[in-house]
Amino acid sequence: MSGFRKQLNMAGQSFFGKMSASTTHELKNALAIINENAGLLNDLSQMVESGAELSAERLKSITGRIRKQVVRADDVTTKLNQFAHSMEHPIEPLELAGLVHTVLDLGRRIIEQRRMEFEIETPQAPVTVSSNRFYLMNLIWSCIEIAMDSVDSDACITIDIRATSAGGSVSFNRIDQGPEPLKIRELTDMEKALLQGMGAELIAAETTGGFVLKLPASCRYQFFK
Repeated sequence: MSGFRKQLNMAGQSFFGKMSASTTHELKNALAIINENAGLLNDLSQMVESGAELSAERLKSITGRIRKQVVRADDVTTKLNQFAHSMEHPIEPLELAGLVHTVLDLGRRIIEQRRMEFEIETPQAPVTVSSNRFYLMNLIWSCIEIAMDSVDSDACITIDIRATSAGGSVSFNRIDQGPEPLKIRELTDMEKALLQGMGAELIAAETTGGFVLKLPASCRYQFFK
């Protein structure tokens, strides 16, 4: 196995682990709240058996909280399932805005732990590139990590998606009034392998104080061969 292929595999394994940990933690939180409210229902049933009156409003409140967490758990499970299936197709047309939304959802817990906010500037027309879904999400997450690494917590970062003559671009800029602009730290070997495999570039945007991920219209690297 070449050094490049090894770094690419390591990047994928690390990304899958981080996203799985983030989403399953969300799932555990939902289950914990459901369990807590199930305990309340059990307490109420014992009170009724003892002759106490049951408040309909209280019952509706508890079942409403359970229903809310069931919806939350279903949403998390659906996203995790879609993420697991992202490795099935080597190359396919991908809509960038939707992909960025998915990555932010998968990594929500990590982003919240670092007290960061991200806002997506959705393009008027869909921006599509042909690439590998799993590794492109991996590369987008790496850019999100680079952005978070370059500033302190409580920063607000915008992600701007645009079509280019060569394919598409994803720009990261700080939109709050913090003193630290976004900058590209020294890339790891795994991040370099991702950029090489995707045929992408990561360049500083001096006019805005951020950086831009430039993607080709079609990625020619044969993943999973």
